[in-house]
Amino acid sequence: MESCSYVSLYEDKHLEMSRDCENLRHLPSKEQMQQRLTFLKRLDIHWCPQLKERCSRSDGEEWPKISHIPNLYIH
Repeated sequence: MESCSYVSLYEDKHLEMSRDCENLRHLPSKEQMQQRLTFLKRLDIHWCPQLKERCSRSDGEEWPKISHIPNLYIH
């Protein structure tokens, strides 16, 4: 997985990824997301254009990995 210069986890329920993430294209595997991040209530992804496209609800390859998260903010 490519790195992102700003990743924060708030109260173990809110994950934010932003800044300098132009090359970030993939999230961890679906199994890893379900095992380690099932507690997430909110995911924010900012300034990650490639990941934004891949997280699209309609046809994004990453969507199945994050579809269980109730509050998604992908800009």
